[in-house]
Amino acid sequence: MIGQAREYNPTGLTELRRQARVLTSGVFGMSGDAELSQIAERVAAETGFPFSAVSIVDRSTLWLAVAYGFDPREFTRPDSFCDAAIGVRNYAPLCVPDAWHEPRFKFAPAVLEMNVRAYFAHLS
Repeated sequence: MIGQAREYNPTGLTELRRQARVLTSGVFGMSGDAELSQIAERVAAETGFPFSAVSIVDRSTLWLAVAYGFDPREFTRPDSFCDAAIGVRNYAPLCVPDAWHEPRFKFAPAVLEMNVRAYFAHLS
């Protein structure tokens, strides 16, 4: 379902550049980082949502470097919100105010297994 919404070529130059930035950024191993934890907590407070997380996405996996309101975990990249966000043209923000009513996401594992209701991503 989510994969059908892709607008990018995952082996294209844009994805290769994004992946290179991830690999050289030093974010791997930042689990529990104090600054990222503060960001996740602030997002939860400002949105009124009980949960928030900062995701890091590599070629096939996404992992939550920090999470507020639940334990961080690792997910496969396909059929994830993050994979869809990476596919948005020019990395524009992706806002899903109600995933239960969004055809692209209502059957996503995060929605069905973790009861994720809303999602916002801004890639830099």
